[in-house]
Amino acid sequence: MKYFFIYMLLGNFLRNPLLAILLIVFIYVFIDRQYIGILPDIFKPFKRRGRISALRNEVEINPYQGHAFYELGALFVEKGNMKQGIIYLEKARELMSDYPDIHYYLGVAYLKIGSLEKAKDALERALELKPKIKYGAPYIYLVEYLLKVESYNEKAEEYVEKIRNYGSPEFSYKLGVVFNETGYKDEAKEMYREAVTHYRNCAGFYKKQNRYWAFRAKIRGMV
Repeated sequence: MKYFFIYMLLGNFLRNPLLAILLIVFIYVFIDRQYIGILPDIFKPFKRRGRISALRNEVEINPYQGHAFYELGALFVEKGNMKQGIIYLEKARELMSDYPDIHYYLGVAYLKIGSLEKAKDALERALELKPKIKYGAPYIYLVEYLLKVESYNEKAEEYVEKIRNYGSPEFSYKLGVVFNETGYKDEAKEMYREAVTHYRNCAGFYKKQNRYWAFRAKIRGMV
């Protein structure tokens, strides 16, 4: 009711109902980004698109810019375009073979397109080069690898414990999604519960940062 009242108030003031709706949405998004943290960053795709364009120009001018190839590949992986990401990441690996983040993103990309052994090798190489890379994120994908090629065995349990030790709501949520997608429904619900628990134990600043993942975990846990 209060939102309807605000809408009517703004509509009368602005003399434009559509503009009033857009203003309410803008205000809500702004408040959420500053204080709440439930909504995803709606500006991120636009920032990423601009960065991709700039990096493409950079590698055309200088084809030996390894870090630019890496960043470009990583952005495509984050965008969900795994095959395009692999092209740039493989080029980056030729130029900077010992850079752990390249192997991490290659592992993620290969896993998502079904090249499981390549994914495993790349993720393990990333951890070999930098054991705490991405705060332990490679373990999520190594669990996914094991669930797809073997089962929820002792090695997978070992990786799950490593993820738990980080106490990250985001990691617990993502691991829950992996369990759910591979048919381990009970384990998935357990990880969603842990995501919420980790969130409750977060300090003030980190609560806002992780509220999005806790919210998603609650929703997933109810399904």
